[in-house]
Amino acid sequence: MLHTMRLLRYRDEVLDHLGTLLVMYPRGRQFPDDFAALRGVIRTHFDGGVSTWGSAVQLTAAIIASFLRQLDPDERRSVLEQLGAMDWDALRSIAARRLARTEAGASNRTTFPAQLIGVSIFMARKLTHEGALHRSEYEYLLSEIEGQFGADPLRAGPPEPGGRILGELFPLHGAWPEVETGSVPRA
Repeated sequence: MLHTMRLLRYRDEVLDHLGTLLVMYPRGRQFPDDFAALRGVIRTHFDGGVSTWGSAVQLTAAIIASFLRQLDPDERRSVLEQLGAMDWDALRSIAARRLARTEAGASNRTTFPAQLIGVSIFMARKLTHEGALHRSEYEYLLSEIEGQFGADPLRAGPPEPGGRILGELFPLHGAWPEVETGSVPRA
């Protein structure tokens, strides 16, 4: 009985954290309804001693991957180009409007995944700066997202300077940049 109560508390925390990281996910949708394997994965994470944030980061990467797998190569390139046009201020603004419930999520086939990815990275970075996520969890998320785009995505030159998303995604190594993410309420 105690094991079941702990599992249910763990599941609820993971789903809460998942909602924080995937704040752009359509309102009213339930992650377990949309991703049938989710409950089993959460139980496996619980049994394996994975932290609730670690589980949420892994699930975030898997959910983003499921969206990107549905896109053809030109659509994935469009997602990357849109990410490249977003800076931290734009992502902070999108996240704040979404959390304040003043903006509906994008419905375009490539805009939705671009905003989902960008704001997820923004939220993960914010949570890393706050100490809720470990840097390794943040880097894991970036690595998993990068892997979905394949080799040599948009790498005509060096990453864009100044805190651009593509500068965060490609490459993953280097100095840990200090970017003020401002105050965005958690979901």
